[in-house]
Amino acid sequence: MMLHIIIRNKKDWNETRAWRDIRLHRKQKYNTWKRAVDVFGDETKAGMWLRTPNQALGGLIPLKLMHAERHGYKKVRTILGRIEYGVYS
Repeated sequence: MMLHIIIRNKKDWNETRAWRDIRLHRKQKYNTWKRAVDVFGDETKAGMWLRTPNQALGGLIPLKLMHAERHGYKKVRTILGRIEYGVYS
């Protein structure tokens, strides 16, 4: 099937794109949560870390950063990787 048949006008295109972005956001949020649980070994500790201001993120709260910035998930996952490998952050 051709793309122009599936998406007939700009409104449909924007709605399709919006739903794709929502699904991607949910997937990234889940993957980041899972990563935090793996790093801290416990859901409670992971939750506390995600809700606490972090100096390595400029004093921002990781959970809010994930929602506020387009690439906030990457920044949070980078810090989690640094914590996991014992790199000073």
